[in-house]
Amino acid sequence: MLLGPMPDARFPTVPHLSLEKLYMPIELIILIASLLVSWLVFNWAFKVLKASASTAISLAAIVLAMQLLFGIGPNQLFQHIIHLPETLGKIISGK
Repeated sequence: MLLGPMPDARFPTVPHLSLEKLYMPIELIILIASLLVSWLVFNWAFKVLKASASTAISLAAIVLAMQLLFGIGPNQLFQHIIHLPETLGKIISGK
């Protein structure tokens, strides 16, 4: 008398191994993926913040040096930056 399906000879059954133990639960996979994504975003944000801070410090040092060494204030420097395309155009055209 047969109580269940006959096992397929191509796929032998192992009594101590079940499919539930072979696969990770979906919650664990989601947790690992979310930790990985969080780490990547944090790492990217830290690099952006570090680059922004170093750029801001460099600009502040340049403006301070221009003011202390040459007497050029931030407003004068900003006005020259605004007119930079016009000045470059004059230099290139030779006028």
